[in-house]
Amino acid sequence: MMSQPGLGKSSMRMLLVVLLSVAALTWSGCKSAEQKHYEAGKTAAEQGDYNKAVQEFELALAANPNNVKAHFRVAEIYKDHSKSLKKAREHFRKVVELQPTYATAWEGLKDVYLAENDVDSAIIALQDGLKKGAWDDKPDRKEDIQAELQKMLEKQKEAKGAASGPAASGPAASSPAAAGEKPAAGAQPAGAGAKKAKSKTKSAAGAKPVESAPAGEPNAEGE
Repeated sequence: MMSQPGLGKSSMRMLLVVLLSVAALTWSGCKSAEQKHYEAGKTAAEQGDYNKAVQEFELALAANPNNVKAHFRVAEIYKDHSKSLKKAREHFRKVVELQPTYATAWEGLKDVYLAENDVDSAIIALQDGLKKGAWDDKPDRKEDIQAELQKMLEKQKEAKGAASGPAASGPAASSPAAAGEKPAAGAQPAGAGAKKAKSKTKSAAGAKPVESAPAGEPNAEGE
């Protein structure tokens, strides 16, 4: 006959096995639901049904909030098809938070910032991605990203320089009056010369014509 203590150990082992089995089934159920919705989302996206794709990816994320691929897929849809830039930005940021070397997520984040006219944040996104080594395994692409970043930095510098530079001077700005200077002594105000010339023309028009000497009569100089 088996002793009581031995029976107790056997029961404990059985209970432990049951609990582990239940935990494994629960985890497997969650995992299969996550995978099921993720695959359904991919299929819907390939068929161009982006609303359904987003729904399926969101369900996959409900099962596992750290599903990097689901975050990336839904971010791409929000960026390219639904034009919900805020949501796209949130999902791209989650991707690079979970997987800092996810190169295409950094590029997607940069594209979202540029679409929002936030050049400063776009530059920071590329700089952060380079620091995290996102393109280290893709040397050619890394060179492209570095070149793109350099162009963005140059344009940003030019834009800031143009914004802080002096205002363009117009014709009025070059005149002494516009500059607050007094006209030089003896200088005539603008238009005075034109008025005087007009006055002379008028006087000449009113004068009698000079009579020419009759033919054959010498003038005073010829005497």
